[in-house]
Amino acid sequence: MKMDKGLNLFKALVVYFSFINIFGFFIMFIDKKFAIYNKKRISEKNLLLCAIIGGAAGVWISMYVNRHKTLKPKFKFGVPLIFVLNIAVYYYLV
Repeated sequence: MKMDKGLNLFKALVVYFSFINIFGFFIMFIDKKFAIYNKKRISEKNLLLCAIIGGAAGVWISMYVNRHKTLKPKFKFGVPLIFVLNIAVYYYLV
């Protein structure tokens, strides 16, 4: 029975981290488009918050795919650091 709970937790974590990373990728993409068209932007605080709650991989990939925020130190160094912390949390939870 304990193995079933562990498997269910693993599945839930896979779904959560998949969703939050896809979400992170798209909010960086949307912010880039907003920047191009001079529209109201997504705050850096919210972009980093998405990375902190598990979406660092999506945010990091989107930074380089969309060439967005790659020169800002808090993104250039912060997001990879948050990614390492995300991996540590994934490892701890699984």
